[in-house]
Amino acid sequence: MKALKEDEYGVIVIGTGFGGASCATLLANKGIKTLLIDKNKFFGGRAFTTEVHSHKVDFFSHLLCMGGEGQIGAVLKEINAFDRIKFLQTKVGSLFIYDEKPVELKTSMNIGTILRLIEWMDVKEKEELQHVMDAFKFLMNMQEHNIDRIYNLTVEEWLERQFPHVPVTFKDFLTLWCGMMFVNPAKYSSAGEYARYFTRILDAKAAGYCSGGIGHIPEIMAERIEENGSFVKMGDKVEKILIDDGRAVGVQTASGNIYKADAIVSNVGIQPTVLKLVGEEHFSKDYLAYVKELIPSFSGVRIRYFLNEKVLDEKYGSILVYGANHNVRFDWNTIGKKTFEELMEPINLPVFTSVPSNFDPSLSPPGEQAILATAIAPPNPSRKQWDILFDKIEDNLFKSFPTISQHIEHVDKADPKAISEVSGRGIVSEILPGVGGEAVGLAQVPEQVGYNKPKPQSPIPGLFYVGCDANVYPGGGGVGLEQATNSGRNTARIVFSYLFGKKLRTI
Repeated sequence: MKALKEDEYGVIVIGTGFGGASCATLLANKGIKTLLIDKNKFFGGRAFTTEVHSHKVDFFSHLLCMGGEGQIGAVLKEINAFDRIKFLQTKVGSLFIYDEKPVELKTSMNIGTILRLIEWMDVKEKEELQHVMDAFKFLMNMQEHNIDRIYNLTVEEWLERQFPHVPVTFKDFLTLWCGMMFVNPAKYSSAGEYARYFTRILDAKAAGYCSGGIGHIPEIMAERIEENGSFVKMGDKVEKILIDDGRAVGVQTASGNIYKADAIVSNVGIQPTVLKLVGEEHFSKDYLAYVKELIPSFSGVRIRYFLNEKVLDEKYGSILVYGANHNVRFDWNTIGKKTFEELMEPINLPVFTSVPSNFDPSLSPPGEQAILATAIAPPNPSRKQWDILFDKIEDNLFKSFPTISQHIEHVDKADPKAISEVSGRGIVSEILPGVGGEAVGLAQVPEQVGYNKPKPQSPIPGLFYVGCDANVYPGGGGVGLEQATNSGRNTARIVFSYLFGKKLRTI
């Protein structure tokens, strides 16, 4: 990294997650003197890639739902770095296993895929078959204006209204995607957000992975920042966003450094930014109440298995093991009346498994394999006991692939506390108990998507939010890393306008 100059910047972006990295690299690409700063020594936030036991692996399971055809690809093209990475797919794509019955699924939803799904779901009755075919046709032909009308419904409510007669197996398949796309159950997720991005993912036919691991993408964005004459500083935690005369003017770090800028963009999350980095004294009571009531996404637990032999077929990039009664349907406020274990016991916890080296063989030593198995969990970083979820992961995974257990050389686990430590969002846990370990950011629930999505502009001039917590609408939204990058593009455009007093335009 280049040595930082002790003078002012046009923009300081806090956090190298996909939202922060994309925002910073786009601004630097336009010639704005930018500082991208992160408390971690690795790029990507919760989507970082690291070397463990000679394998390059991600922190949690990740796929690129749009490959290079979506927002991530657009940013890389804009900064002239698209050729620095390869977007990869496996021969088949995914393997879904429902109640121990498997089916292979590619990323496209053509007639062949639909027929395989119908056979897999054991739909034989003529009337049920027609309902399923009609449902697929409806989903694949939804118009944007019709999608806008269902943003205020949950996925569960919408499916019940729209497809009341389809078999349970079909509804289970559809609701499963909420966890994969939003890390949020169907009971809470927005139907509009679901319908819009479920269909876009299938239309794009590009879902997959990338060379070098997921964290390689923000690393490339950071390289371009420096190549464009701007700056990246890793391993220096921002402890305070400085406010002077009602405006954001800089940041102070744990090392005692103070950096000044005309605009500050936070990729740490709205709640940590407002309640900790800036401080409650700088906001109105109404805005503080609004921020404190924002709902986090669910979190996750993860087991990484490092195997001395390839066990999962290289034609599968991801494997989803689930069954009936897989939906997490209880509210977290019921905890206390029952223990967490009592609430989780009847749930057939879905297990999402990714195999990075099946996309890019260079990520694991020859003949070996690293498997990342994840499952949904509440975002509470203070909870210390997650054994019931880890046990459910192993039960479901080993039931389908018993030979995994015979080839394990190393195992490591991560929980919501680990997520909160990487993201930095855990700093609000003392103010908002049970919050901080969220996997995505704010939950994509009806109250927080579409026109209800928090905007990138904060009430304080010069302070902006970026990432999955904030975006514009229409034109903003998405799934996971695509959503964060989309926010990065839109926030960069807004910051550019703020700095130069120009009307919004594409940058």
